[in-house]
Amino acid sequence: MPMFNRVIAKLFGILPTYIGSTGRAYTFKQLLQQREHFGRVWLATNGETRFIMKDIPELIFDRYNHEIQSNLPKSRFIRVPLDVVPEKRIFVFKYLDSDLLSLVRKGIPDRNAKRILKDSLRGLAELHGRDIVHLGD
Repeated sequence: MPMFNRVIAKLFGILPTYIGSTGRAYTFKQLLQQREHFGRVWLATNGETRFIMKDIPELIFDRYNHEIQSNLPKSRFIRVPLDVVPEKRIFVFKYLDSDLLSLVRKGIPDRNAKRILKDSLRGLAELHGRDIVHLGD
């Protein structure tokens, strides 16, 4: 969206909305992170449901859609996009209320923290077992 349009949108409270390949509409709420080589991460909503949206570099987006996605195992240890906005190269993910670090800071039992960390490592091992390298967060 050109700068002028973004300014007008802010002035009049109009937030950008993107339509995913599932037909679901996602309304931009807040920029969460600007990643130098990997684009932006922001919070979006569909009604009351929150989502995380990540714009992905073209090469990674294309490889994921054409090569990687079909090779991913169905696994509870691998978090995959729920939806995509193809024309913007955006992956849409389920919003998670917390991450491991925030849970540890809240004092979850060590046993639970270890299980979460172990499950994360299982997901990485499944990816690496299929010659897929995880980049980023």
